Amino acid sequence: MEAIMSLDMVATRAINGIEVGETKQEAIHLITSFVESNYIRKTTLADMGSLPIKDAVVLNERHGIEFVVNDGKVMGFKIKKGMV
Repeated sequence: MEAIMSLDMVATRAINGIEVGETKQEAIHLITSFVESNYIRKTTLADMGSLPIKDAVVLNERHGIEFVVNDGKVMGFKIKKGMV
């Protein structure tokens, strides 16, 4: 995607695309791709140690989520007030 977009912007883009002739599948792909690349999956939260460090860095830079890293593994996280 061109720039970091919000989920609202992506959903609006998907709806506008449908209105001009794109398929529902294209809209779904646009939204799910955005979510998969920008949000932590629930299963990952259950097994925080499986979150790659590079993904933790991206989430920290984009969303201000701070991660506890020990021995090269993500051990936990905290979200600053006002970030959610």
